[in-house]
Amino acid sequence: MKGSKARGPEVSGSVRRELWRLANGMCQMCRRELDPGTAGRTPTAQTAHNVALSDHGPRANPTLPIQARNAVSNLLLLCSTCHDIVDKNNGKAYTVEELFRLKAKHETWTAALRKAGQAWRMSYSSVDYLNVPRVAMLPGGDVVQQAAQRAGLDPTRPFSGQGFAPGMFVGTVRPVFESWREHAVPLDEVRPEAIQQGMYVAFNAPMRSHNVSNRPFPRPLTGAWQDDPYLSFRLGGRRIMIRYDPQWLTTSTAGTDLVSAAAEQVAYAGIGLVVGESTDAIRISALFFGKPQTAEGAFMKYVIQGEGQIPRAVTVDDFDRGLSSRESGSRLSGAPRDPSNDDVMSPWHCTSTNLRLTQGRSSERRSGNLCAWCRSSGVISRWLWELSSPTRG
Repeated sequence: MKGSKARGPEVSGSVRRELWRLANGMCQMCRRELDPGTAGRTPTAQTAHNVALSDHGPRANPTLPIQARNAVSNLLLLCSTCHDIVDKNNGKAYTVEELFRLKAKHETWTAALRKAGQAWRMSYSSVDYLNVPRVAMLPGGDVVQQAAQRAGLDPTRPFSGQGFAPGMFVGTVRPVFESWREHAVPLDEVRPEAIQQGMYVAFNAPMRSHNVSNRPFPRPLTGAWQDDPYLSFRLGGRRIMIRYDPQWLTTSTAGTDLVSAAAEQVAYAGIGLVVGESTDAIRISALFFGKPQTAEGAFMKYVIQGEGQIPRAVTVDDFDRGLSSRESGSRLSGAPRDPSNDDVMSPWHCTSTNLRLTQGRSSERRSGNLCAWCRSSGVISRWLWELSSPTRG
């Protein structure tokens, strides 16, 4: 409800985030992608009351307690156009019951989309793009917002024009994605027909950039795919197009690399929202992406943290499987998954009883003090303990 007198307390930030998550960041009437509050071409999300917040607003019910009026069950996430339609003529266009049914239908649909996803995480060599307001609305996204504030970054403003703070922020936020638990549908060739508008999807592939610019202060998005910057790659018979707002590029190096990607493919991995889908293309709005860590890079990090003391059994090949994960442990990539390898995809297995390291199938084991060494170094202990099989001791 907008523009009414005698309003009660506004909706809390935690309730707004919960409403955003239930709606998957889309208008619950027209299903347009929304912006959580920053200026741009995407419509800004508005919190609409079904039963009015004030005693005299659209669909008012003075007997309903203020707390219930501001509860997520009484709220809709709408674009400004649909909000105006809902409250037009003091709310006579829709009854309370009709809006409850509309809200329930949308949230049932988005819940099914989220259920199709799998827990996702990624080890990055660099985080190149991070739309902080959007990511902050995801489950667990408040950690990203807190990291931004600790780095002296204003999380409501784009990175450009904030000095050295974005660089400090990226250094602190990168480990967050190694333990991220956001659910997303992997973009691979196993079930391409399952991809739908409104899904959060995870991508990881070599791709090319389009409509890029190396301006220090990039122009605002136009809303037209033929003009705005995006990444693309082919998946089966369809083109994957990943739009991003250059105002949220984390560093000048990230922008330079995207310019280079116009001529030569660069591997990027991240998560985005599907905003359009057809027989020949899938259009995605990026939440964040970066360059995935390579096995060589992970090995070098391991060496540095261990001050050069590397167990003889450890090689670069040992890091090839632990860099990205679904809940099942399979890699996120553009290649189809081979079901025959399912029992191989628990690359690290540690037991507290004998500190044994298992790599590959259960019959192929290496023993030694690697687990203790890794725990002391703190580099890949997360891989050893969190990506291990459920049967660990």
